[in-house]
Amino acid sequence: MPAPKNKRSKKQKNDIVSLLKEYPFVPIGFVVVLIMFVMGAMDAVNNRNQQIAEEASPEYKARQRAEEVNDWYDNLSQYSCEDNVKEKLRDPSSYKRDTDFVITDDTGSKKGISWKFSSKNGFGGYNNAAAICLVSKNTKSVSTKLIGN
Repeated sequence: MPAPKNKRSKKQKNDIVSLLKEYPFVPIGFVVVLIMFVMGAMDAVNNRNQQIAEEASPEYKARQRAEEVNDWYDNLSQYSCEDNVKEKLRDPSSYKRDTDFVITDDTGSKKGISWKFSSKNGFGGYNNAAAICLVSKNTKSVSTKLIGN
C-alpha cells in the first residue's frame, strides 16, 4: 500500500532537521513575528471598538451636530439664502448673482446677508434686484426679502 501523500519521506525529514540544527533561531523568530502580528491585530480591533463606542455616545453626536450647524452657519448659509431667493423667482434658472455676499450683521447666532442679482421677468427681459437674508443659527433657517424684483 502506498504511503499517504501528506507524510514526509525520510529524506525530507532529515532536510528539515538539518536546517533546524543549522538555523536554530528561525522557529523562534517566526514565533516572535507571529506574536507581534497577533498583538497588532488585537490592538487594531480594540482601537476600532473604542472608536465605535465613542461615536455611539450622545456627547459625540451632539458635538457632530454642533459642528455641522456651525459649518452651515459660517460657510454654507448664504447658499441656502440664494436657494430661497430662486424659489421666489418666476424663472429660477435665469438667476445670476451680480455681487459677492455681504455680511451686514453677525451676532454669532443670527446674521444678515445681502447681495445683488439679476433674473428674467415675466416678459423675458432681465431685472436687477437685491436680496436681504436673515440667517438663524439656532433654528438653522433663512428668510429672504427681495428688493426691486
